[in-house]
Amino acid sequence: MPIKRVIQNYKHFWLILALFGLEMMSTGCGHRAVAPTKKVLLSKPAPSVDVASMTKAQAAELIGQWRKSCRLGRGQDCYRLGRLFQLGLHLEENAEEALLLYYRACENKSKAGCLLAGKLALDQSRSSYSPGKAIASFAQGCQLKEARACYEAGVFWLMGEEAREDFQKASTYFGLSCRGEFGPACTHLGVMAQYGIGLKASVKSATLLFEKGCSHLDATSCYMAARLLRRDNPPKALAYSQQSCLGDDKRGCVIRGDLARKDNMLPDAQYYYGRACQLESGVGCYRLGLISKNSKQLFEKACGADVAEACVAMGMREMAAPTPVKEKASRFFEKACRGNQAIGCFQLARLWQKEPTLIPGPQDLQEAKRRACQGGVRQACALP
Repeated sequence: MPIKRVIQNYKHFWLILALFGLEMMSTGCGHRAVAPTKKVLLSKPAPSVDVASMTKAQAAELIGQWRKSCRLGRGQDCYRLGRLFQLGLHLEENAEEALLLYYRACENKSKAGCLLAGKLALDQSRSSYSPGKAIASFAQGCQLKEARACYEAGVFWLMGEEAREDFQKASTYFGLSCRGEFGPACTHLGVMAQYGIGLKASVKSATLLFEKGCSHLDATSCYMAARLLRRDNPPKALAYSQQSCLGDDKRGCVIRGDLARKDNMLPDAQYYYGRACQLESGVGCYRLGLISKNSKQLFEKACGADVAEACVAMGMREMAAPTPVKEKASRFFEKACRGNQAIGCFQLARLWQKEPTLIPGPQDLQEAKRRACQGGVRQACALP
């Protein structure tokens, strides 16, 4: 399938990434960048200097030394000055001055300077906005073996805000960043491989990339690997989903709970579903409710998070109460029906037939029956 066709199917590539909760930066395109060819490593942070705890006089003396060494071409000190201007620490906050210092730092082989120069240059709210300079800075940082700069370059070419996207360049930069042990880049490259965008579509390649991203402690990569392996390799899926959950990815916690529940290890399932629920996963709350004695609060929380099955469960609980509040049950079923839950539409239609005063509008009953019938509930098709 042509790349453009895939993009049209998903409106834009970032929607595919959003589906899996991947974080993307919105960047622009500009001048052509030369893709580096060497292996990239995460740069070591510059030796820390605790400027914040210094007195004004001490900071002034150090800043003077940095200004002098920056003029002499010491990139690290240009970067440090830029950070002070950007943060407004012992110097008046000035993003434009910070950007100029980051450019100078990058020219003098400061990896961190290149990274921050590129990021600031993409701030569209400032007059210094320059996609061309941004990608040049990211490319320079990548050549200096800063894996995060390679990643930002990949995002830049992936999104293509001011020029046509270049998925091949994006995959090249993500590949360099992934080889430099930056997990999110492996995740992005894995998604590209999975959907055949800029790369030949290959679930096997995608899985390997997600596994690599997980080895670099990216929780999203761990989740994606578990998701692809849960059917064919449950032991691996279990390990990856557990690691994803440890990284606070609620989707990984849900998969880990599912695998425990499948093996009838209910205490483990309750723990992982509970962790997912704590991380605001409606699905986690709902599935925990299914195996818990006190399920009402869990179902209610899940329904509030738009888990339609939980809304059906809450509606059924209300109807089974000794003195049911039918208006409340109607609201639960209606929400489930809006969430395309056919059982919810069917229960709503049945309730409205018995309690016509609850029907909001003249066509709503017929619409509920129609949606239930089209959703596969045969009893709904026979409703008068």
